[in-house]
Amino acid sequence: MEEKKPPPPKQVPKTAPVSSSSNSKVKSQPQAQNKGKGKAQAMATESQRFSSGKCISDGQNNDEISEKGGSQIKISEMISDILEGISSFYIAINDVKSHISDKINQFVTISGQIA
Repeated sequence: MEEKKPPPPKQVPKTAPVSSSSNSKVKSQPQAQNKGKGKAQAMATESQRFSSGKCISDGQNNDEISEKGGSQIKISEMISDILEGISSFYIAINDVKSHISDKINQFVTISGQIA
């Protein structure tokens, strides 16, 4: 049995990197395939879409998308979502911390009254 080897990757000409300042005001539109789906499912679809090395909607190679700045927008949106999640987690931790602190203060007050 002979093992099948994958075809060699396409050679894409290198270009100058796209500056992030030109893309900072661009809002990406939701993909038609993701409409009506939950955010987690949409992100899973995006992950599958780019993990294969091909863009499902237009057949472009990931390198071509990156050169055009489309991938930079997706990555910045993902980073924004991650930071938002971290911020929410931090707020929740602080709420729990203050709740525990209040309960400890109540316990100290009650135990001081008993003694």
